[in-house]
Amino acid sequence: MTAYWERKSSRKSIDTLDAVFKIVNEANPDTKLNYKRWYVGLALISKHLNLARLYPKQSFLKVYVFLPEADEWIKKIKDAGLTVYTGGRETDRFKFKINYEDVITNRELLKELFVAAYGYCLGD
Repeated sequence: MTAYWERKSSRKSIDTLDAVFKIVNEANPDTKLNYKRWYVGLALISKHLNLARLYPKQSFLKVYVFLPEADEWIKKIKDAGLTVYTGGRETDRFKFKINYEDVITNRELLKELFVAAYGYCLGD
C-alpha cells in the first residue's frame, strides 16, 4: 500500500509521514501506521482507534487530529506558523498541513499534540 501512496502523493510527503510517525512512536510505541485507500491512519496497536488521519498530498501532509480542546491546539498550531483548516461541525477535531521542514522545526509541539491525542483516544 505504500507504493500506492507514493504514486498518489510524492516521496517528500511520504518522508514527512514517516517523520511524523517516528515522533509519535518515540512518545508512545503503541502506535502503527494503518494504510487505507483514502488516508493513512495513525492508530493504536492495542485498540482499534485512530489518533489521527494523515493525507499525503503532492507537496505537503494534511493531518486530521482528534482532540477535545481543539481551539487551544488550533491556536498553538497557528502560532507555530502552520496552516490550520477550521470549520465543520466537529468540535473535537481539526486539520492542518505540514511539510518535512515543519516537522523538524516543530518536533516538540507535534510530540505534545500526539501525546494529547493518544490520551483522548484512551479516555484520559
